[in-house]
Amino acid sequence: MNEEEFPRKSIRPDFDLIYAHPQPGDRIQKEDDCFLFLETVQAAQDKLYISYLGQDQKTDVERMPSTLVQQLMEALPENRVNNTKHSLHAFNRKYYDKENKYQSFSIVHKQVADHIHNGEISNIQFIEDSFTQPDLQQLDKITINDFIDFFEEPSKYLVRNYLNIHDFNTQKEIRDRESFDMDGLQSYKLSNFIFEKLSEGYPKEQIYSYSETNGWIPDKLKGEKVFKSNFEAVQELRSAIREVSVDESRSEQINLTMNTLNLVGSISGIQGDIFISTRVGKRKAVSEIEHWIRHLILLKSRIEIERSIFISKDKGGISTMTILSSEIDMDVLNDYIDWFLEETPVFQKFAFFPETSKTYAEAFIKKMDHDYALSKARSEWEPSFNRTFVESNDYYNRLLWREKDPLTEEMFSKNALRFWRPFLKAVEASNDQ
Repeated sequence: MNEEEFPRKSIRPDFDLIYAHPQPGDRIQKEDDCFLFLETVQAAQDKLYISYLGQDQKTDVERMPSTLVQQLMEALPENRVNNTKHSLHAFNRKYYDKENKYQSFSIVHKQVADHIHNGEISNIQFIEDSFTQPDLQQLDKITINDFIDFFEEPSKYLVRNYLNIHDFNTQKEIRDRESFDMDGLQSYKLSNFIFEKLSEGYPKEQIYSYSETNGWIPDKLKGEKVFKSNFEAVQELRSAIREVSVDESRSEQINLTMNTLNLVGSISGIQGDIFISTRVGKRKAVSEIEHWIRHLILLKSRIEIERSIFISKDKGGISTMTILSSEIDMDVLNDYIDWFLEETPVFQKFAFFPETSKTYAEAFIKKMDHDYALSKARSEWEPSFNRTFVESNDYYNRLLWREKDPLTEEMFSKNALRFWRPFLKAVEASNDQ
C-alpha cells in the first residue's frame, strides 16, 4: 500500500473515446480503488494488517503509505493503530534476538543472519573462477540481437541468460505525483518516442497529446517547453538523416552461418548501398557496437554496402560517424564469433565493458603504454563527484565481479584491443579518405 501505487493512476490513450467524452456514471478507477479499500476494512473482523514500503531502499528517506491508509490512521484513535517498523530483509539478526517482540522461525534466514554476523560470507565468490558456459557445444543458432547483447552488456548477458537473475530495482513504481521536471533518461525516452512516431507519420499534435496523457512531460507551460525542445532536436536529427538519404529505407533478412553458428534476424536502416543508424542523444560505445556488428554481418551476407553512417544528436549538435566497407577487415566477424563460442572461464571471456574497454583501447593505440591506458580506463570505470552512472556501478557488473577488480585481469586489456582495435582502425581510415 505504497503512496505512489494506490489508489492507482488511470493512464488512458488519446484514442479512448470514453476518456475523451466522459459521461455521468462512467467508472473512475481511483474511486473504485477507494471503494475496494473500504470493503477490505469493513471485512476485517479482528485485526487488519497493512504493509507498505516505509523507507527508500537507496536513500533511506522516509516514505508515506497510501493516502487512504493515512486517512484511516487519522480517523482511528491512537490506541487502535499499531505502527511497526520492520527490517528490509527477513534475515536481519534482530528477528532471532529473544528479547525482540517479533521473532522469526525461518532456519534458512537464521543461517544467513549468522553468516553475515560472523563475517563468514565476505569471501564467498559469486561464481567460481573455473565456471564456463555449459551449453556452447549444443548452441548452433542465435539471433543477431542476442549476439550483439553479448558484447554490449556481457555481465548482464551471462547473469540473466544462465543464472536467471534480474535487477528488480529497474522496475519502476507507478508514480502518483505530478511531474515537475525531467532527468536525462526521461528526456532521451521522450525524444526517442517522438522520433519513432514522426517516422511512422503521426502529427505533432497527436504525439504531444499522447506524451501528456501518459505523464511523460511536466504539466502545462513547463511540459509545452520540454516537448518543444525535444521535438526541435528530433527534427534537426531527421533533417541530418535526409541529407544523406539516397533511397527508401529497407530491411534485409539475415540467415548467415559462420563457424558452426547460424546468425538469424533482420537488419533495417539500409538505403541503397548505405547502412544508416541513428540515436537521439550522445553516441555511446554500446550504440557503436550495435552499428559496427550489423555492418559486419551485412558484408558477410554479401549485401552490397559501400559505407555505413551513424548520426546522433546531443546537446553539442549533430554528430556523424562514417565507416567505409573497403576499410574493414573481413575476418573481424569470424574472430568475434570465435570469442562468443570460446569455452573459457567467464572471468576471462566476460572481462569486457564497452565504455571502459574502448577508453583503454584508444589510449593504448595512442601511446602504446599499458599503464597509461589502464589509468585512463580506471578514470572511466570508477565514479566521481559528477559521474555516478558508470559501468562499475552497473548492477550486473557489481554482482558478477564482486570481490574482484576486473581491470587488473590480464584478459581485460586483451579483450579491449581484440574488439575495439579493428573498429577504431576502420573509423580512422574512413576519416582519412
